[in-house]
Amino acid sequence: MLADEREIGSRLNDLFLELVLDRVGEVAFARNVDAGEITVPRTVRTETLTFLDTAMLLVLRQILLAREGEGRVIVGRDEVFEQLSAYRPADHDEKLFASRMNSSWMNMKNKLRVIHQAGAADDGERAEISPVLRLIVDADQVRQIEREYRRIAGGDAVGEGRPGDALETEADAADAADAADHAEEASA
Repeated sequence: MLADEREIGSRLNDLFLELVLDRVGEVAFARNVDAGEITVPRTVRTETLTFLDTAMLLVLRQILLAREGEGRVIVGRDEVFEQLSAYRPADHDEKLFASRMNSSWMNMKNKLRVIHQAGAADDGERAEISPVLRLIVDADQVRQIEREYRRIAGGDAVGEGRPGDALETEADAADAADAADHAEEASA
């Protein structure tokens, strides 16, 4: 990959894709090219994420970054679920919320492929977090998503009660949606 990076990148550009290469983390992936105002075909599919899917993606990214440098990052499903328990709506019983978390866990594993079975004998309780997650959801995207979450929760004091706030928050929502789309595209 490194020896032929330029040629591979050129061929991917022919397909409206951009090569993203992390030499330190030793990972590479392709994502849709950003052509600005020009409309180009989108060759990498996108997936719509639920609130819980997005929250789980952010928790997995946080764990990955916290343990960076330890080699493979293995996480237990219970560890992730515990961090997400703060997001359980008051009108959801524990069984319903656990079902939704299990669904999100399976989406991370099967649809987005940002976690992988930790070992051959593993029963699905532990998973390795893909190092590419650090790249497909970057710090700017995390800030956009967090800003949108604060807005939804009513905790974004910056945009309360001023003229033009509706436009700003709609733009923020679009930015957060774009950030989530980019994360999904890159993992596909």
